[in-house]
Amino acid sequence: MLSVPESLPLEKVAPLLCAGVTLYSPLKHWNAGPGSRVAIVGMGDLGHVGVKLAHTLGCEVTALSRTLAKKDDGLAFCADHYYATEDEETFTKLAGQFDLILNTVSVGVDMGKYVNLHAVDGTMVMLGAPSEEITVQVMPLNMGRRSIAGSANGGIPITQEMLDFCAEHNILPETELIGANDINDAYRAGHRLRCPLPLGHRHQHPQLNARRQESNSMARVLITGSTDGIGLATAEALIEDGHRAAVHARTTTRLAAVEHLTDRGAESITGDLANLDEVASLVEQANRLGCFDAVIHNAGTMSGPVLPVNVTAPYVMTARWQAYRS
Repeated sequence: MLSVPESLPLEKVAPLLCAGVTLYSPLKHWNAGPGSRVAIVGMGDLGHVGVKLAHTLGCEVTALSRTLAKKDDGLAFCADHYYATEDEETFTKLAGQFDLILNTVSVGVDMGKYVNLHAVDGTMVMLGAPSEEITVQVMPLNMGRRSIAGSANGGIPITQEMLDFCAEHNILPETELIGANDINDAYRAGHRLRCPLPLGHRHQHPQLNARRQESNSMARVLITGSTDGIGLATAEALIEDGHRAAVHARTTTRLAAVEHLTDRGAESITGDLANLDEVASLVEQANRLGCFDAVIHNAGTMSGPVLPVNVTAPYVMTARWQAYRS
């Protein structure tokens, strides 16, 4: 359970619970602070929050982006320096400079070039999830006692610390609120900003009043990605405790993994969260099932279509559901 400081607008909290803790956690783990020279690779949804956090922690912050197109933004976010990685001179000029590099991009990079940017004992932390394999020569690591590490999000204590820190220092992500009617256009245009949708809105549903009359002891819950792992275990536990669960599978073939639950009355929906048309179909299927007390967005991936599955689909589905109990 997290306590959200009252000074933080809710549309800013949503990105902080992803981008905020993803950047704050490694900054704290690697003791970034006054005197630390930190580079943030990528000036997107993760990167711009990282610049703000690192600056507020007292670091000397360098933003590294493919081009200089976002330089004005980066400097406005309090980056001390801004360089384009498409310029080979950048890697010559900055060689041996950084104690910590936070790589937020989800595409492969020339690791050798970035390793040479580290000072002695420097560390590169991989925060993005490129689908390509990465390779690096060992000698540059050995000669500077350099490291390559990974980090993904954070637990409840560090997340609460991050929220309190952002509230205290007024660190807010750059967001743009859009309406549900604009979701498809924003998705297809590759919107540059993280876009929390008006999720607080609840549509009225013909069955809502009837379902409110049902016993409060029985919840109706939809779990995405529920054919294996945590999602399957959650669906099984809910049904075992007497609740009504609806399960989700990427394909009809994968429904076989939850046949023991559908035999016990669990409802099901199918569709690939990486495909926007199939996401729309999932919404229609869920709306036909009726009202839900809760939806657990469990489905996710660490490679391939990370943004569509882990971020866009949950936003789109929640914004377009009519079958969500208020």
